[in-house]
Amino acid sequence: MRITPASRAAVWLVAFAACGLSPLGLRAGDAPQRTVKLGGFTVAIERTVTGDAMMGEDLLTIRKGGRLYHAETGAHIQFSTPKEPLADLPVLVAVTGKAARDIVVQSYSGGAHCCFTVTVMTLGETFAVTAALDTQSAGAKLFKLPGGGGYGLQTAEGLFDYWRTSYAEAPQPPLYLRYDAASYGYKFVPSLMRKPAPAAGDLDKMGKQFHDDAEAWKVGPDLVNPAYLRAVVALIYDGNLASARTLAAAGWPDDRPGKDDFLKDLFSCVLPSGAWWEEVAALNGVEAYEQAPDCK
Repeated sequence: MRITPASRAAVWLVAFAACGLSPLGLRAGDAPQRTVKLGGFTVAIERTVTGDAMMGEDLLTIRKGGRLYHAETGAHIQFSTPKEPLADLPVLVAVTGKAARDIVVQSYSGGAHCCFTVTVMTLGETFAVTAALDTQSAGAKLFKLPGGGGYGLQTAEGLFDYWRTSYAEAPQPPLYLRYDAASYGYKFVPSLMRKPAPAAGDLDKMGKQFHDDAEAWKVGPDLVNPAYLRAVVALIYDGNLASARTLAAAGWPDDRPGKDDFLKDLFSCVLPSGAWWEEVAALNGVEAYEQAPDCK
């Protein structure tokens, strides 16, 4: 997604005025806390205060030659660099192309377990902003792409947060993403996601362990053994959907009701509802399908 610098700046300036939020409303001593010059642009973070002076926000501005190209606010704004996932100041890296002209902005909205938004901004001859990547509670960090192709973003799937288990025990399989210029979005890096399928004997053993672990299944009727759920989901995001289906069926105790409902909910409702479903399906060599019509 390419955004005209002038229009974006105008929108943000109107928003600041409407909300009573302005760099001029800083508290004493709150002059720009973080400033760096990169590629002819000045990137600055200021701590602003809202009208009631109780809660503060970070204000990110990007300027060049006295012109404001970008501005945004967040409860906390930091940057992903090769050395730090949450750095105070950015460095130029190659994410959207071969040249190191990008900065990776992480904006945190505040609140329990949520939410990080990651945006890549190109500080080149022209200024450009990618579509925002919602990484929910995970945030993102940089990793070197295979073959020396610059940097990708490593985050985690948040689709299963609070689903059939507590947040702390929910599956959060890692996602390795590369920027795709053709779609202005992100794609999986299959070589880093995919793992070999477990041998049949190992899969049978794992299924029996979960099946017989009565203590771990002492959870509410709508919940499941969290270790069982994490193992099943991990197989899916390793590119082993068939093995995941086998384990999901074999690991469910015979005396516990709800097996068919769980299998349908996971494979027919939850998975195809995810933002990364097309990539997950491609990783597993299947055609992405729609949710079942009777999903809740």
